[in-house]
Amino acid sequence: QFLASNKDAGTLIGRGGNTISSLQQRTGARIRVSNGNEYYPGTQNRIVLLTGQLSNIMGALEGSLREIYGDFSGHSAPSPPGDDRDSNGIMLTLAVPEISCGLLIGRGGENIRVMVEESGCKIQLTNKDHLVPGITERLVLVVGQIDRVLKAVELILYKMWEDPKCRYDNPTTQYNSKPLASDLTKAVRNLQGSSMQPERSSYTVHVPDNLVPAILGRGGQIIKEMMEVSGATIKVSQKGDFVPGTNNRIISIIGELTPCLCTNGARC
Repeated sequence: QFLASNKDAGTLIGRGGNTISSLQQRTGARIRVSNGNEYYPGTQNRIVLLTGQLSNIMGALEGSLREIYGDFSGHSAPSPPGDDRDSNGIMLTLAVPEISCGLLIGRGGENIRVMVEESGCKIQLTNKDHLVPGITERLVLVVGQIDRVLKAVELILYKMWEDPKCRYDNPTTQYNSKPLASDLTKAVRNLQGSSMQPERSSYTVHVPDNLVPAILGRGGQIIKEMMEVSGATIKVSQKGDFVPGTNNRIISIIGELTPCLCTNGARC
């Protein structure tokens, strides 16, 4: 699985689906793209799912990247905000099963260091603290020239397939379009049921940057009211401080379990 903006997903599909059909015929892989209103949770990006043998998948990935980026060399003018072209090449965001991330990293980070050296790419896994509740994948950011990115992905896939437990819990392109408050509420209830005494806890929510003003309110009035009612502390990351690979700000909710439940579940 990799993530693509609406624009890039449209380029990959092509007029009347011609481009994606041609890619499937040429590579033997199956390529599925989520619908225009179906985003990977916590992002505003669509999901591209490639299935088949490794050689078929790699052919489909290369064809997809060439369609999206053309012969992008990484030496063009600075990219606008939100563009996934980097000054050192392109940035590809993969979604990999969380269960395999330990193997990808390796003892003391040895495996990921080897993959970085062999591919010549930057490879970064998103922090566990940024996991969306209910989602069992982590995002892996790969930055470099297209050929090097393809080599890095191949190394990542080989490493994943060394793990017999590696599998996608959701091998589809359908996810909730955003993290749901009910997911957080369920998590808090589970903790609450196992805790004898009230304890302070912390939760994070990922929110698209353009929705943050509605949460803050004029002069911060709305978020102040939420903190007063719940007794929890709510912190919003600064402008430009996004979850890696997304345009989403990070909202941290800190307090005793019951206040956190009130805050997360207030609009369920």
